[in-house]
Amino acid sequence: MCPAMLESEAGRTRGILPDLYKTWEDYLLKWAKKNKLDPGYVRFGLWRWKEPAPRMKELVRDMGIKTR
Repeated sequence: MCPAMLESEAGRTRGILPDLYKTWEDYLLKWAKKNKLDPGYVRFGLWRWKEPAPRMKELVRDMGIKTR
């Protein structure tokens, strides 16, 4: 899984290789928990950016998701 991939590509990977995708998602969720981040941080792909765009930060903040 590449951080630069499109969300649609991640969805396609999930459909074609569900076990591999689940392994990756589980890893990311453990990483988020270790870093005291909401599971939404993974669900919305925020792990993909070193610094999420201001609009993305605003959207997830409005949903109550903690960013770094």
